[in-house]
Amino acid sequence: MQSRFMSFVESIAQTLATGISAAAANYYVLPLLWDLHPSFAGSLQMSVFFGVLSIVVKYPLRRGFNAIRR
Repeated sequence: MQSRFMSFVESIAQTLATGISAAAANYYVLPLLWDLHPSFAGSLQMSVFFGVLSIVVKYPLRRGFNAIRR
C-alpha cells in the first residue's frame, strides 16, 4: 500500500507526463481535426486546467482503492 504522500507524487508525475502530451496535442492536432488554432500559451493553459482537474479526481480515487485493499 502506498503512503498518502507517494499517492500524491504518483498523481503529479502522471499528470505532468500526460500534460506535456496534451499541450502538444492541443497545439498540433486541434488545427488538423477541427479548424481551431490555439496559441502555445492557450494550449498550456488547457493542459494546466485539465491537469489540476485530473489530480483532484485521481488522488482521492487512488486513496480509496488503497483503503479497500487492506
